[in-house]
Amino acid sequence: MNHVQETDPDWMALLPQVVRRTIANWRHEPLDNVVVGREAYRQLADDLRNPSVDFTAHDSPSWMGPLLFRQGQARTHVHQFLDRLAPRYGGKPRQILAKASTNYGQTAVAWRDFNKHLGRVYELEREGKSLRGPDAHVLHWRDPGRRAEAAKLIDQAALWEGRAVAELAKLLGT
Repeated sequence: MNHVQETDPDWMALLPQVVRRTIANWRHEPLDNVVVGREAYRQLADDLRNPSVDFTAHDSPSWMGPLLFRQGQARTHVHQFLDRLAPRYGGKPRQILAKASTNYGQTAVAWRDFNKHLGRVYELEREGKSLRGPDAHVLHWRDPGRRAEAAKLIDQAALWEGRAVAELAKLLGT
């Protein structure tokens, strides 16, 4: 039987690259008029507070649905990654990674609570037809009260993620 020996990556060498990319993604300017990072959080919260924005309309933004849901899920994964990585280090790097992990964990909690208010709006495409579902979630996305509460949670998620990025920046001295 052929066996491929797997080795752990050199975490010490990899971590600064991951941290630089995380910071850049958080602070990045819009790409072809598409906002990312902290500006994306701000815009989503503003759109949730704006009653004229209908997230359930046929021409809803392409980031709605599964892509938006994945944003929250990604924060859970970053939290878990940093939580597992921190013990590999000692001293100040370990403390920084632990704090960043905690902040990403709080970001993930805010995203989970966001989903409790609105659920997911997503589109399925079958045989060239776009199907939306579930209907209850569409109604939630049209409810101004639910949207206002969800906007507060997006603000909280942005705050926690900003704190996590600030912690990670300490690793690079920026």
